[in-house]
Amino acid sequence: MHTDEIIIRLFCMGDDRLGAVKRHPQANLHPREVVTIGRVFARKGGSYRAFYRWLAANWAALFAGIPEQSRLFRQLCQWLGIPISSWLIPRRSAFLIRWGLR
Repeated sequence: MHTDEIIIRLFCMGDDRLGAVKRHPQANLHPREVVTIGRVFARKGGSYRAFYRWLAANWAALFAGIPEQSRLFRQLCQWLGIPISSWLIPRRSAFLIRWGLR
């Protein structure tokens, strides 16, 4: 399966759970997109900085309006409901189970 197909499937899964959530008027991304980015990061692994560079370079067309790196990181923590410290070891976080990643 190609990476774009995986991202689209993850988006559809998140859309089912967050369908009624509205986007903030000042936000660049919809919460569904933020959750999708978080799920892709959990699947891909590695450091957040390297992931952000990969995302911005290769998938900016799927996520129009990607905010700068630290803002996206804060949005991920907000929408996934996890503390920032748990991103240090992303594969052991409870949000993997919460969002159906295990």
